Amino acid sequence: SESGVLTGFLFKKGERNTAYHRRWFILKGNMLFYFEERESREPIGVIVLEGCTVELCESESEEMSYCCPHQNPPTYLFWTAFA
Repeated sequence: SESGVLTGFLFKKGERNTAYHRRWFILKGNMLFYFEERESREPIGVIVLEGCTVELCESESEEMSYCCPHQNPPTYLFWTAFA
């Protein structure tokens, strides 16, 4: 794998789609790309993390929930089974 690139599965929930969906994520610099499956060639979305802070979300029922509040676009919620 490339140096400085992190990959793995997370469950993502947005404001419009309130159900959690398992997605494959690739973090390159300040860009968080997400794919429907690990083998997918094209991302279904990208989150620009510039100016974003990631924090634990105690209000969510999932144990390892994280939120990435954005002023515009909306806040993204993620969770993982691993710490």
